[in-house]
Amino acid sequence: MDQAGTNLMIRQALARHQAALDGWVRQVRFARTAGEAFRAASRQPIPPSLIASLRVLHGNPGRRARTEVEAALAGWVEALAPDDPHLPEMMRATRGHFPDIYRKLEALRRG
Repeated sequence: MDQAGTNLMIRQALARHQAALDGWVRQVRFARTAGEAFRAASRQPIPPSLIASLRVLHGNPGRRARTEVEAALAGWVEALAPDDPHLPEMMRATRGHFPDIYRKLEALRRG
């Protein structure tokens, strides 16, 4: 395969991955409930290793997507009540993935 063919394949792969990240952000941002938003956030569409490759090839779309998802989740956290029955599920969904959001949920749970 020549260089032009390789470049085309790379651009197509980047476009697919960017579309997956954009879809992920939309799922979280436009969720109807907090539980739905947190479940969507826990299903990151692209593995972190691939996001690292995208960063090298195409800026950092993974970091931008995570920042947008984290901002949407922070909005949901502010609207939650301390006695929300879905709080444990939301904490499980964010543990390890979104440490700042997890800490906010933990503080909310403690009261």
